[in-house]
Amino acid sequence: MDESELRAWRDGRTLPESQADQAWEAYIRGLRAADIAFERVRMVHEPPTEYQRWIYTTTARNVRIGEDVRWLSESDCRRLEMPADDFYLIDDQRVAVLRFDRLGEMVAIDVADDSDTLALYRTYRDRAWAVATSHHLYDPAHGEC
Repeated sequence: MDESELRAWRDGRTLPESQADQAWEAYIRGLRAADIAFERVRMVHEPPTEYQRWIYTTTARNVRIGEDVRWLSESDCRRLEMPADDFYLIDDQRVAVLRFDRLGEMVAIDVADDSDTLALYRTYRDRAWAVATSHHLYDPAHGEC
């Protein structure tokens, strides 16, 4: 999390796009130009944390540049038996699982490409995607679509 962006959000200000933001936009636009989807499901605590409320307000830009972002409540994640760790499926051929310590700092990224692990994480993705709410329909004030 970029503390200066969070502080600006708290104060009702927006900061100009950084070089990292511009690079990300170029990357996503390049994927979309090649007809490659970039999809994510974000889990939302009940009630949402300050960070989640902030990230919601910044997600419109991600959607505008071509990401498909959806939201899933914490209770739905539990009901769907989703893993506790964040993960990314990369080209549906590898999974990267992000490991965090108890303070929320990322401490490792485990990458796997074996068929059993991929099958498990594809199942998680498919479960979440089937019930997650599109960013355009999600109302963070009520935690629902």
